Amino acid sequence: MRGFARLLVTAFAAVLLGSASGVDTVDTRVSQEVATLLARSLALQEKRQFAEAEQMLRQFLTTENILPKNKIFVLNALGALMTALDRCDEAESNFQRALYLAEHNPQIVPLALVRIRFNLVGLYIENHRYGKAQILLDKVSDADATEPHERWRLASLRGTLAILRTDYELGKQVFESHLRNLNSSKASAELATTLNNLGMIALCQKDYAVAIRYLAPAAAAWHASSDTRLSSLARTLVNLAVAQQHMGDNDGAQESVKEALNIARTQLGDNHPATAGIYDVSADVLAKIGSKREGKELKRMAQRIRQQTPSQFPAGAVVDITALSAFR
Repeated sequence: MRGFARLLVTAFAAVLLGSASGVDTVDTRVSQEVATLLARSLALQEKRQFAEAEQMLRQFLTTENILPKNKIFVLNALGALMTALDRCDEAESNFQRALYLAEHNPQIVPLALVRIRFNLVGLYIENHRYGKAQILLDKVSDADATEPHERWRLASLRGTLAILRTDYELGKQVFESHLRNLNSSKASAELATTLNNLGMIALCQKDYAVAIRYLAPAAAAWHASSDTRLSSLARTLVNLAVAQQHMGDNDGAQESVKEALNIARTQLGDNHPATAGIYDVSADVLAKIGSKREGKELKRMAQRIRQQTPSQFPAGAVVDITALSAFR
């Protein structure tokens, strides 16, 4: 994948906040203490009191003689919160610790293990570790995904990796199938993500009119959704800008780039794994619509970011993927 087509494929994310729901159905033996803690954390997140939610979870992890199973649930919840806050390296570390403990704990039921694996696959994709993502996803079989939601998550992650391998038809099949089951009149991260993926596939196939048909409502859904990650919105906006520029809508492309850059500069910062890619693609769009000087400056900024944080940007990687996180 080259140029703009490498920027953005968004892995399906049903819920970006809310790591408490689904715990009881996964393991009815979860302690009341942990169930209450996760519910309180979720309530704080819904009020956007993220610092308080984080402090609560981290404080619990310092509890003396914490039960291993409880530690797994709380680590997973913390990973979900870190993902919602776009602190992707921390989220990956939390999910890795949760998975290691879960794989060595016979009390953890298979469905819970599958869900933690999905979370970590998503973060590997988010952080550009596609080989690790594929290896871990290959450990999950169709038989392991026993619930409808898990079957979709498995298919969606496979679809995302297929797009990265340029198997666009498989990716399109996965996401079109899911879109038919969604309520298009209700804005959600799930709807926005699915639309974005289909728009990205259209970009890769150079069908720019179709790309706009998916990406414009994707951006609108992100704006209207209550559980939007700003990095997700920024990525959709730069995808939309590419399509708009190719269709001759230079004013629309400029507006989309302007909003994406504002998010990258003021909300994400240089350390976020999406920022350099957003700068790169924005630079290409701006250069093509006549803002060459600003485009060159953005290219220099992207290069500087990669030089400062090489561990986050493997050679040649500019694909950034928003991934699922919630323990559901």
